Parts: sequence; C-alpha cells; structure tokens
Amino acid sequence: MKIHCVVLNWNDWASTILCVKSLFDNGVAAEHILIVDNASTDGSPACLRRELPEVPLAVAPRNLGFAAGMNFGARLILERCDEGDAIIFVNNDALIVSGMAALEAALARPDVGLVSPMILNKEHPENVQFQGSDYDWSRAEIIFYDQAMAARRQVDGLIDSPRVVGAAVAARVDFIRKVGLFDESLFMYFEDDDLSVRAIRAGYRNVVVPGFLIAHTGKSSKDAPPHYYFYMKRNSLYFWGRYLPAGRWRWCKLRMLADGFMNAYQWRADPERGKAVREGILSALRGRTGFRQELQPGLLGALLFLNPRLSAWCARTLCKIVKRLTPPTGDLQ
Repeated sequence: MKIHCVVLNWNDWASTILCVKSLFDNGVAAEHILIVDNASTDGSPACLRRELPEVPLAVAPRNLGFAAGMNFGARLILERCDEGDAIIFVNNDALIVSGMAALEAALARPDVGLVSPMILNKEHPENVQFQGSDYDWSRAEIIFYDQAMAARRQVDGLIDSPRVVGAAVAARVDFIRKVGLFDESLFMYFEDDDLSVRAIRAGYRNVVVPGFLIAHTGKSSKDAPPHYYFYMKRNSLYFWGRYLPAGRWRWCKLRMLADGFMNAYQWRADPERGKAVREGILSALRGRTGFRQELQPGLLGALLFLNPRLSAWCARTLCKIVKRLTPPTGDLQ
C-alpha cells in the first residue's frame, strides 16, 4: 500500500512547507505528496516551487474552499494511484509527529473506513486535542471523547470514533470510490462530519489510531475570522437537517435557531462577526450552499437582526419555547 498525501495551501506557504517536511521526516516520498494551492494571493505557488521543487504542485483556478480543494487534489491522485493505495488529507497547519506504519496497518483493515490520528496541541504537545468523538442524535450535539471514554471505545488497538475531524483524515482508494469525497456544497467546515456519517451508513468503522500522532495549531474560535462563524452556523444547520429525522429536526432546529439569534445579538459589539452569524442563519433558512455570498436580509431578516431589542427578545422567547417543548423520541440514528 502506498499512502498519498494531499496538502491544501491558501495564503500560508510557510506552514505548508513545515507540514510537508514533517511528512518527509516520517518517510513519505516527495512523489507521493501533492500540494494544492487554492488560488493564493500571497505568491504561494512561487515560494512553494522554490522551497519544495521535488513536490508536485497543482494550482486551483480559484479559491475552491476546503472540501473542493481537497477533492481537486484527490481526483488528480486517483487518476494515477493503485486500487490498494490510500490518501491522507492533511491540513497545512498540521505536523506529522509519528505513526505512519500504524496508519497503514489501520487502513489495511477492510472494515475500516475513515482513519484519524490522535491530535496534539502544537504549542503544548502534552495536551491531546482530539482522541475520538461521536454524535448525540437526540440533541444534535457532538460528544468529544476524554481519555477514559477513548479507552472504553478501544477495540483491537483502534478507538471506535464515528466522527473524525479533517485536520488529518485518511481513507483507502476503494472506500473513496464507494462512498465518495467531501461534499463540496459545504465549502468549508462540517465536510468531515458529512463524510463521517456517510462512511458509517455505508457499513464502515471510523477509527482513531492511538499510535498515529499529529500536532495541530488548534486555533481558538475566539480568534477566528468572520467567515468561520458564517460557515459554522450555516453548515451546522445544513448537516443536522440533512441527517436527523423530520420530527427530531424540528425540535433541534428551534434550539439551534435560538442559539443563533443569541449569537447574533451577543456579537452586536463586533459588527463583522455579528453579520457573519446573521448571514449564516439566513443562508441556511434559504437553502444556500457553497461560497459565502452577500445576502439581502429581506423584511423579516431586517426586523429580526437589525433591531437589537427585537433580536434579543426573539432569542429569549425561542429559548423559553424550546425548554418547554418535549423532544420527540424514537426514529433516531
């Protein structure tokens, strides 16, 4: 089995170089790495060609987003790889620490779909950032494993983790041909969740490999740019609405909208972030996907979001309604 790597770069060539060199340090050959530049505007392609001349580089015609950018690279690899090979999708701000042999061993198991590393905090590697996660389908929430839970979910040396995260995720070629790649309509965020659920529904086992370690920056959401809040809010509504049964989704949607109204109101002191949250909610309600586009709020949106007092009242009222409602039972994942 050959493990091919796709590393996506967007206006951060310095991090990409460190990421690729960490792959070298762990025995990955240059010809098995593909850097995809997502139409950077900082001169990344020239810098990457200068610093990593031996590594193939593909330049996307425009900023495709995370999902389509990774898929762009994967399709190029699929044209030339063997059926028994695998692809690992690596964030450019991640560093491979160790465990490529453990990764290969996990990928060799036919029942395994998606494979994730244990993720350490890059600044404080003694802190584990990710060691598995699952979904609470009754409340539309994500459950992150702590050390004890990860230990309980370990079987045959692998941690059963229905949900994996996109900082570094690997899959065999036969899995990709059966289940598919990332959902490009999401642009960025929740594409790893969507693929995780599709893998489970296809009968695969998603796992975390304890011996496969990466270090990741793990930036706080408090420091994230406004577009983070837009895509996270929009795509969370899209994801849960796609997979929850209708009765359960109606209840969860009310709760998530209540949270969204409160978020938009709380960000009133930060106009750009507040606007991103508002547009994320409106985009989800209108069924918009793909790249973020400027939205006209309409009369209802203007009333709800541009009037701080009305926004606060809506948030409080929705929260009260949701707390009084009894969530439907049964018909869950």
